[in-house]
Amino acid sequence: MRFSIVLPVYNVERYIERCLFSLQGQTYTDFEMIFVDDCGSDQSIKIIEKHAESDPRIRIVRNKQNLGTYHARRAGVFSAKGDYIVFVDPDDELELETLSTLSRKVESNLDAIFFGSRRVPAPKRWQAKRSVPLLYGNEEKQELLLKTINCKKMSKGTEGKVFARIFLEKVYKDLKVSLEEKLIYGEDKLLFFGVMVRLNKAVSVSDELYIYHKNNSSITVINTNELLIDKVQQLQNLILHISDLSMDSHDKNQLKDFIINDLEVDILNLRLTASFEFQESLNIYKDIFNMRKSIRDFIKLMCFIITIGKVKL
Repeated sequence: MRFSIVLPVYNVERYIERCLFSLQGQTYTDFEMIFVDDCGSDQSIKIIEKHAESDPRIRIVRNKQNLGTYHARRAGVFSAKGDYIVFVDPDDELELETLSTLSRKVESNLDAIFFGSRRVPAPKRWQAKRSVPLLYGNEEKQELLLKTINCKKMSKGTEGKVFARIFLEKVYKDLKVSLEEKLIYGEDKLLFFGVMVRLNKAVSVSDELYIYHKNNSSITVINTNELLIDKVQQLQNLILHISDLSMDSHDKNQLKDFIINDLEVDILNLRLTASFEFQESLNIYKDIFNMRKSIRDFIKLMCFIITIGKVKL
């Protein structure tokens, strides 16, 4: 079997059929769908079970308790039969020709394929549109890392990525995350870090094949005070976990610094969301700009200053 599509399932009954239809309608058919039941409280799994009655490609892996997104995906990977793993969140979709396109890019000893994604609704002018680095499968390790790190608009989440299953199993073992450590926010950047440390051969596809839907009920969007505190704590724990992983080369240590810097910016953005004082927000905007030195962050900073805090992009 060529592909295993792995989906962590937790309270997504409103979106799951939209996702399912996009998978069942793939023009390429040599694949399985692995839905990992992470013990939600809605009808998501019952909907999937109904579809499984008429589609043998659907498999359900059942966690005994809620383990969080990181371990749900991990369980799906270690249950998979396909040569390559495609992660899809169950509130997202794949274009119908996705697997056909990706199958034509598979070659020997390939660790990963990076492919394009699009946002629904479309990003606003000041929001970055996702892109992927140009990779041909013949880059040396250092060039591969530099191309990926320098592609500032590349998603560090699981969207738009295919991994060789055996490669990905090794990555999960490298990261050594305990089952007691429930990771549900920012965990995809930890996996991205593990992937980049081990990555030796990758190719890319610029086609926007992954459809990322903004879900207003997702933990990545909701920001109550309690959730903000929890998100910051999760990101700080990820920083500590990555910091404790030993690297055997200068390039890998640079990658570690890059990911930690990115997580620290995520924490600042969360604190900006919770900040209502002008001076505090201004200091956060300045810190973000000083850490990333991007034109986009400079524009956000200037808009905030010019409008005297009325506009927070």
